[in-house]
Amino acid sequence: MSDIVDKIRAALGHIGSDNRSQWVEAAMAIKSELGDAGFEIWDEWSQASKSYNAKSAKSVWRTANASKISIGTLFWRAQQNGFDLS
Repeated sequence: MSDIVDKIRAALGHIGSDNRSQWVEAAMAIKSELGDAGFEIWDEWSQASKSYNAKSAKSVWRTANASKISIGTLFWRAQQNGFDLS
């Protein structure tokens, strides 16, 4: 699991956490791949936002539908910002 976690962390480095729709999308993508174990990664990335709110982050994570978006969406979004998946 370490390889995928490293890739997810690297991809998140290419995505800003201030855009709410991308923030929620990232939650769903990570949750689809890692389940609840992905919360720490997503929350850590989320804290870079000026509007970060821990209560809101927990609520969004709890209600994120992991079946709607796959991890491929996260990687695609990161590639749009220069991330190299290889």
